[in-house]
Amino acid sequence: MKNEKKLVISILLIGGILFISGCASKPKFKGKGDLCGLVIDENNCPVKDFIINCRPVDGKIIPVQPVLTNENGLFVFNSLPSGKYSISGEKNNFQRIRPTTYWFEDRAKIVCFQTKSYKSSILQAEELIHLGQPEEARKVLEGICCEKDSDQQLLVKLYQFYTAENEKEKRAVVAYMKKRKFPEASFYKKYTEKLEEIIK
Repeated sequence: MKNEKKLVISILLIGGILFISGCASKPKFKGKGDLCGLVIDENNCPVKDFIINCRPVDGKIIPVQPVLTNENGLFVFNSLPSGKYSISGEKNNFQRIRPTTYWFEDRAKIVCFQTKSYKSSILQAEELIHLGQPEEARKVLEGICCEKDSDQQLLVKLYQFYTAENEKEKRAVVAYMKKRKFPEASFYKKYTEKLEEIIK
């Protein structure tokens, strides 16, 4: 009876090891295939119209045109040779996808990237500032993609005042805001004046 139990346990262990090693194996291929991926936001919802860039990093010189994610957040680079690629991306009012190295060696695999919306990023930066972590807040703010001189970019600039490493950087933020020449009643003009008083 004991021998039968030992045999069953041994079979289960060997079967488990074979199953795990089978799942961990990476099917490799030579030639071309479609590199597929997905972009989701902080709520795991698909992000449409995210611009995805892909470039080879193993010495191959092949032009790869950027692609857009569809309404399901999916993107496809058609007929890419297997190998090592750097994938990055951006969309206004979202966190950029920083260049990420990806080994394209399994045509059945989908690479997934998570980004954050503008609102979520600003709230995160604000929380980090309040927690006394300006360096981390700065990284979040630098990662936000915004249209130049949009309200979103201007608000990012104001937050960068609080993440500045020194007075020189704070003065640069104030100078940038003052160049915009806001109307007298504008929130940005009033706030810029408050920031200017802080550094006097």
